[in-house]
Amino acid sequence: MSVTQSSLIWIESLASQQNEVSSGKRPAVELYHAKERLLAVESFTFLNELLTAFEKLREHFNAHLNAMAEDSSLKVKHESASSFSILCGEHCLNLNNSQPGTIQVQCSKGIDGNSRNRVAMFGGSLEAQSGAFYDLNWFYLGSPITADQAARYFITELIQLSLRQDESRHPAFEDSQQVLW
Repeated sequence: MSVTQSSLIWIESLASQQNEVSSGKRPAVELYHAKERLLAVESFTFLNELLTAFEKLREHFNAHLNAMAEDSSLKVKHESASSFSILCGEHCLNLNNSQPGTIQVQCSKGIDGNSRNRVAMFGGSLEAQSGAFYDLNWFYLGSPITADQAARYFITELIQLSLRQDESRHPAFEDSQQVLW
């Protein structure tokens, strides 16, 4: 039988508080502190799972591009331990663990080829919610989501936005908008 990392973190927090109670530094063990510690660690862990999923999907996507589509390749930019970005053309999808239990997602596009001047395309947040037996589950738009599902969804959105941009710049795509029967 295996014990999850979450359970170990929870028990460590309770033991630490019990030590403080025994030494007179704390009046009682408080579940709030165990939840906060677990939330901080699980947020960091989920962000790393997201990064791993994005890296694998980016690698797989880029491996299947032909030479003519290489300017549409995906790139990952590691910004800090709590933030990373996925780049596709002029579009940038940023994921940021701004506070325990919340991962902010923001997609933006450079204006006039300038990467410093950006306009927001969409945004939202992945949020952890405490479930039964103090388990944490992640949600997006009210639905449960895994790191793999989130990476797949957000990469798809990023690629679609990038393709719309490419269509507007290439005259060959203008005719494809008209259906002739």
